[in-house]
Amino acid sequence: MRAITRKFRVRTDTVLLALTTDPNPMAFRRAPPRGNRVYDPYTHIIDDLLAQKPPLSRWAIRERLVDEHDAELSYGSVCHYIAGKIRNQGIPRKRA
Repeated sequence: MRAITRKFRVRTDTVLLALTTDPNPMAFRRAPPRGNRVYDPYTHIIDDLLAQKPPLSRWAIRERLVDEHDAELSYGSVCHYIAGKIRNQGIPRKRA
């Protein structure tokens, strides 16, 4: 331990941390996304509403889901789903 601290000019606790930490870089990754989100039963409806010309706003999509399909969704959950679609599939961000 002393030889390592002298050679690399680091403190003992730093060496202990390096020796006890998992060297696997996968250990520091995020957990996989959870399943069964609140909006999962309505994703096909949201996708259809996004495909309309001109596309509806996020608020209008949420209102349609609540009024026509009796969905108990918050505006934030609808925005979360749409933001994921924009990030992953390149759906245009702005309405026409």
